[in-house]
Amino acid sequence: VLSAADKTNVKASWEKLGGHPGAFGGEALDRMFLSFPTTKTYFHHFDLSPGSSNLKTHGKKVADALANAAGHLDDLPGALSTLSDLHAHKLRVDPVNFKLLSHCLLVTLAAHMPADFTPAVHASLDKFLASVSTVLTSKYR
Repeated sequence: VLSAADKTNVKASWEKLGGHPGAFGGEALDRMFLSFPTTKTYFHHFDLSPGSSNLKTHGKKVADALANAAGHLDDLPGALSTLSDLHAHKLRVDPVNFKLLSHCLLVTLAAHMPADFTPAVHASLDKFLASVSTVLTSKYR
């Protein structure tokens, strides 16, 4: 459960991304594909080379979904219901991939925002991404 301080940290961190959340999302995907090659399985139709338009486009989708979630911290299941259905029933993404992407996103944010990525912010973002992952995998059951 996200505390009031966690919610404040998540919202503040997301606002600090400015106009770059899609770039960070694309970079996080690139990190995931390089670090965990098995995650490429779901993207056989994508150009997965660093900086490709496919990575940027999907990275923006990921970032937009997380921004939506950050704006609905008190109702993550409602905010992410459609995505949960999509990933569970149509795409059938292995749930562990959400954790892998979360890790890569944290690394990306830490690399780009070192002064703002305090231990408290790190913990809050980790809890947020874990909550998002839990919601996205809730319809697998």
